[in-house]
Amino acid sequence: MNPHDASIVGPEALELRRQRTADAQYRVAESRRGWMDRQGYFYQLMAMMGWTSAPFLPFLKTETLIMMGDDDQIVPLANGKFLNFLIPNSELFVVENGGHLFLLSHVEESIEAIRGFLDRGAHKARKAA
Repeated sequence: MNPHDASIVGPEALELRRQRTADAQYRVAESRRGWMDRQGYFYQLMAMMGWTSAPFLPFLKTETLIMMGDDDQIVPLANGKFLNFLIPNSELFVVENGGHLFLLSHVEESIEAIRGFLDRGAHKARKAA
């Protein structure tokens, strides 16, 4: 259907124009989205290369649980060991055969580690009171 066709008048013509406008807006949004995804990824990489919290970690006062998967292909276990070294009163819990999403693949083991960590903290707080 051609929206300029003289035989299409009234609401039919308006609906056809509305559909074409919506389609055009969708195509523009889709073309920008791919660019934005690439741009966002690039900015994340730039941020990771140019900033580190490492100098501030030794000043953390709270007990900290660091959880890592030993088979994580995105964040290597070495990062967790580095954090554990820098953060006083930290505990490193390593999930055996755990990948980057070990919280989803090793649910029970993760929950047990978190509960144990929190319970120890609660026990120390009660003891101190």
